[in-house]
Amino acid sequence: MTMRSIGRLLLGSAVASLTLPASTSVGAQEPSVAVMQAALRSVGRVVAEDCGETAERTATAFVWSDDETLVTARHVVAGCALISVTLESTGQTYTAVPKRELAKRDLVLLRTDKPMGVVPLSAAGGLPNVGSRVVAIGYPIGVPTSDSKMLDVTVRNAPPGSKLMDLLPAELGKQVASSGKFALDTAILRLDGNLLPGHSGAPLIDAAGYVRAIGSGGLQNGAGGVVWAVRSDYLDELAAGPAITSVEAEPNDSELRFAHQRPQSDEKSVTCGPAVFVYSRSSSLEDLYVSSDDKNGLQQLTMTANTSLGSSVGERFDIWVDRDTGASLAVPAGRSISAGDDGLCEVEVSPNVRMAIQATNTPATDPPKRQLQVQLASVTFETWLASQAEGPYATDPSFSYVMPMQRPDGFVVRRAGYFRNSPVSLSSVQADYAFVTHMARGNRYYGVASIRSGLVIDLNNMQSCGVNPNSSTCVAEREKFRDWSRSSLAVHLATIPPI
Repeated sequence: MTMRSIGRLLLGSAVASLTLPASTSVGAQEPSVAVMQAALRSVGRVVAEDCGETAERTATAFVWSDDETLVTARHVVAGCALISVTLESTGQTYTAVPKRELAKRDLVLLRTDKPMGVVPLSAAGGLPNVGSRVVAIGYPIGVPTSDSKMLDVTVRNAPPGSKLMDLLPAELGKQVASSGKFALDTAILRLDGNLLPGHSGAPLIDAAGYVRAIGSGGLQNGAGGVVWAVRSDYLDELAAGPAITSVEAEPNDSELRFAHQRPQSDEKSVTCGPAVFVYSRSSSLEDLYVSSDDKNGLQQLTMTANTSLGSSVGERFDIWVDRDTGASLAVPAGRSISAGDDGLCEVEVSPNVRMAIQATNTPATDPPKRQLQVQLASVTFETWLASQAEGPYATDPSFSYVMPMQRPDGFVVRRAGYFRNSPVSLSSVQADYAFVTHMARGNRYYGVASIRSGLVIDLNNMQSCGVNPNSSTCVAEREKFRDWSRSSLAVHLATIPPI
């Protein structure tokens, strides 16, 4: 059964609707190709090396003030011994050293070892017009070739504008406040569209060619990174900031983790319907957990998974990011995503476990119509899941949301578990299960599921676990669930970062 051939049948019970807010309409005022080409000459790829836990990092920097000075995000070079910047326009690589910093705004000035011979970009303070567009020019996902990403200036930038505190999820905001790492009153641009890993330090250029903001942040938020755009008003303050010769490393024990982007020789991507997912990085479950969009739910799932994993400590996941929206997927480390029919992508985890990924556009601008499109997409995906089983599923209330969770930026998510136990013999059953994350924001819906099928368990061996959990029969039975546990954690980690 294909995705398109499925009707409106529900899986197990009624699917809770994903209610979405209205989208922001945008105007046509945007940077021209000529403006982008001119700006690109002064944008470079920064590579920081010998950075402690992350040996290498890469992001973006741009020439500003004079042709020996660059601006980038402070966290990119924090604790790194060697910094180099390559200008794609000239093909030249320059050694750079920290010159001045504005730590609470996550900005740093770099000084090159010789003049770069390009025209510095100019900045304009204040707020760009609501409904206009800016372009982020940089090196997303760590690849050596530049890219441009057009972003819409939303109504949340109407005077007096937005602050960092307005963007961060509540728990993450509390952590930032208690750490003193960033100033929560930092003026930022709120954008309809998402900056990607590697955009840290990227200039956001308006239609006149002026820098209006700088890509910053990169705090982990589940599988995604919370990246914001610091307004260019701070550049003069940065130029007058304290002189430095190095940038102090961030403490390793902080719950505020950066989603650092490592260099890649080329871009690894896979197309799933309208979404193009690009490989970003590998992360540990510990790093992803501290900033999950549903920490309590993930903790509950992790406790259950530990019965088969023994311990989830050390588990790693590969992170893939949708280039358009910033939606982030986690896949058990070392597994690849393959594109299939009808835009459905799959991940083969083991003979009995696979993951399925579906992306669907929901283009309606009218909120009720868009809500209906999202609801239909989620029903279609769950009905496809039902078609993969040998009989009807039942809802597992232990791992199912009663209602969707929502954020003010329009992100909405619902997670659910479904099971089916079929007797094979008097002492064994086939234990099928599907765990799914439905999520949406703006004009795109995502369904991500882990599917366990054909797994037969011995009931006597499982009962022995209650008597002696370390017995060989119990250990062997729990081992059957190891890959299932990993893939279920991966499904829970799927998210869309705040904007």
